[in-house]
This record gives sequence, structure tokens and C-alpha cells, in this order.
Amino acid sequence: MKKHKDISEAQFIRDLKTVCPDITEEDINWHVNLSRQTVVEKTMNKELINSLMWKAGAKFEMMNWVHYDDFDYEKFVQLIVEECAKVADDRYDTGFCPVGSFIKERFGVK
Repeated sequence: MKKHKDISEAQFIRDLKTVCPDITEEDINWHVNLSRQTVVEKTMNKELINSLMWKAGAKFEMMNWVHYDDFDYEKFVQLIVEECAKVADDRYDTGFCPVGSFIKERFGVK
């Protein structure tokens, strides 16, 4: 997997303007704020992942043992896709299209 290259905020803005020459200042600010948030949240949300695993049937016991006897992998994937779509749709108020519905459609999640 390719490692993300850390770049300066100024370079990030230049790259945005190169890729999207008609981008508005409002959209640039949105992307910059999102990138700042992403830098802060670089660690995986293990609590959320564990919650989704539990909803898909994983059983957690003492000493970090996990039993997968009743684990439904398709349900787990569906829950992940739904979370991704929810995050994408939460950005809809900024004027972007509802990307979450496209994500769910792509993976066949209703």
C-alpha cells in the first residue's frame, strides 16, 4: 500500500486549484478543514469497528478473544458501507452531491 505523503497546506491548496481550476474559496476552505480533521483522526476508530463487528455477530470475551462462529461477513461489510455513506452524505449541506447514495448503490446496500 502506498504511504500518504505529507504536504504543506499551501501545496494542498495549489494542488486543489490545479485539479479543480473553478473551485470556490468556500470549497477550498471545506477541503482544508477536512484535511486538518483527517490529520487529527489518523488512528482507526477501533470502538466503531468493534461495534460494527458486534452487530455482525462477533463475540468479544476477556483478554481480547474474539469468536467468529456467528459472524456474518456480508453484514459487517454492509455496516461499513452504511457508515461510509453516512459520512459522505453528512457533507451534502456544503453543496456537494449525496455521494453516500452512490457508495451504497455501488455495493448493493439499501
